[in-house]
Amino acid sequence: MDKLVSIIIPYYRESLDQLHVAMSSVNNQTGIDFNQVEVILVSDGGRFVDVDQQFSYMKCQIKFCQNEINGGAGVARQMGMDAAEGNYYMFIDADDQLQNCNALEPFFNVVEYNGDRDIITSRYIEQVPDEDAGFRYLTHQSKNWTSPVAKWFNRDFINRIGLRWLDDLRVFEDTYFVGLACELAGSIYYSEAITYMWQSNPQSTMRQRNGDFSNQLHVWSRMNHAYLDMIKIHRPKILFTTYSDYVADIFLRTQKYEAADSQAFTAEHEALMREYCDLWPELRPRLRKIVSNLVSTSNEFKGSSTLHLHRFIKQQDQITKL
Repeated sequence: MDKLVSIIIPYYRESLDQLHVAMSSVNNQTGIDFNQVEVILVSDGGRFVDVDQQFSYMKCQIKFCQNEINGGAGVARQMGMDAAEGNYYMFIDADDQLQNCNALEPFFNVVEYNGDRDIITSRYIEQVPDEDAGFRYLTHQSKNWTSPVAKWFNRDFINRIGLRWLDDLRVFEDTYFVGLACELAGSIYYSEAITYMWQSNPQSTMRQRNGDFSNQLHVWSRMNHAYLDMIKIHRPKILFTTYSDYVADIFLRTQKYEAADSQAFTAEHEALMREYCDLWPELRPRLRKIVSNLVSTSNEFKGSSTLHLHRFIKQQDQITKL
């Protein structure tokens, strides 16, 4: 029987106990046909797992993929996608789990009663440590264009636009893949069901926040360059707006964060600006207003200074040879 969904679970340092939690959360689902589900466990430089022995209790088909080196979550997810047979892709981090035993049924129902969509997205809960050594639980809405979890991505749609996880993005890979998928999708179904539990794990790359990666400005520029290249091909009508958003954002980002590798950042940013130098003359007179708008509306840059914007504009003039 054809598979409706391929559930891809990459792991690196997670223990067998953690893997059993993630796998069991799939196995405990109700109201679905397990013949239409496959789980693809991807070792991203982690230990080998005999899936037939360890997960013999699973009701659905299991595949195992081994990446000999740790390439990052994006590389592992892509390996899983390349091995997948399902009509949809779903991603679960190995230290997370589906929210309850009815987590998959809403997705099945959308396809059955509403037909195929490019993306089906739902709500999820994030477990956050609090000051009292306990946890708070935040509910993320379904209109989330940055997280890969609690979503089904249509295989034909992803293949049609040629979207892949990039192997040179160890951070910001979610922003690239999920952002582009949502931006380029012709049809997105927003479900109000809560389907996923994003669990607190300070050791996980995916959980590190509050500036840990914010200084990786060279990777941010590289990601945005690749993002713009895809927009240019598939949605050229929004290319200028997307470019403008990047330039305003990168000005404020450089004011707030010190680049971890300033030389690499300069090279990546200048490569982007030269590639899209024809857009700079139109943006130049508008940039101050766009930056001011971003300062007033963005939580990340709220209250940021625009004191050095004139100097930044002159620098872009030099880069683009205006």
